[in-house]
Amino acid sequence: TVQTPSYVLAPLEEGDACPYALDDVSVLSFNTFTPHVVLVSSNSSIFTWPDLLNVAKTEGGLNVGGVPPGAQLFHEQLQRMDPQVDNLHFVDSVSTINSVMMLQAGEVSAIWGTAVMYFTYPTLLRPIAVASKVMMDCLPDVPSLSDFGFDVTAGVDRGLAVSGNVPNA
Repeated sequence: TVQTPSYVLAPLEEGDACPYALDDVSVLSFNTFTPHVVLVSSNSSIFTWPDLLNVAKTEGGLNVGGVPPGAQLFHEQLQRMDPQVDNLHFVDSVSTINSVMMLQAGEVSAIWGTAVMYFTYPTLLRPIAVASKVMMDCLPDVPSLSDFGFDVTAGVDRGLAVSGNVPNA
């Protein structure tokens, strides 16, 4: 029997920011991909991604919460694509639950999160855009950011990987 440590690693795609190289690990399987979703409070007057950008421009900026490094990297990627995103200021919310609490307290106007956050707090959150090139089957009424000209897919890949020097079984 070979003892192999297993890890849930994210992200697992070449070129993504991560503390390991793909040469260092052998990916055994991909379990899920959960895209980032732009979420607002369910009682927000913001209903779409363009609404969010327009309000941010009109008010001289809005705070958007999220958990680094993933949400922060996604935010920076969007800023490189469209200067309007500069009006959205990233706020490190430390944890998923804290992101939701900051949103409900009005400390941030939106959060970068995953679809899982919406399904965990459906009465508190409303998704306004999905960070993928296609709409999600589980969120059929939520447009993708590519619908607004952002050719981006961002989220969390979950898979099982082991050290790259572990022999095949």
